[in-house]
Amino acid sequence: MKKLPVCKTCLDTLCYSCQERYDQGYVTQFDMDLAKDLLDFEEGDFPELKTASFYNAIDVGDIVFLVVGIGDTIKFSPELLLKIQDLYLIPNIVIIEKSSVKEMIQELISPEILLGVNQIYLPTMESEYRINISDPEGAIRERGNIGSHRIPLESLEKACSLMIRGITKVSFS
Repeated sequence: MKKLPVCKTCLDTLCYSCQERYDQGYVTQFDMDLAKDLLDFEEGDFPELKTASFYNAIDVGDIVFLVVGIGDTIKFSPELLLKIQDLYLIPNIVIIEKSSVKEMIQELISPEILLGVNQIYLPTMESEYRINISDPEGAIRERGNIGSHRIPLESLEKACSLMIRGITKVSFS
């Protein structure tokens, strides 16, 4: 694999940089376990994974979103996804290609309308993203989930934070 959530050598013991990302919550144990398995699959039945990138996995209950490199969706074949589903007992896997923050979030909440993503710089020298989603009649909040994947609203901020690797706040207008 070209890109993994941590260094290939860090899949067993984390270096300082990878440990820091793990401690901040940007890399999870599931990411590392899945990366190990993808490397094993690459050596076995799925050699097309040699040129693929896997950034992270976002678990929101019944759905796991795999963030992969641009153009790598085709390399994650239905057979591979079924193998991952069976291995980790995941009901649904959705592939999202890593792109701009706005495009990834739109893909996550589709078919809902994303009004905007603003990056706010805080006095603490950190930044956070404010995500504004169209919900003029309150239907999304009433329903309690969002998008065609039916992501629970309480999981949406966490999913967005893991996807863009930053602090997020979600609002509805």
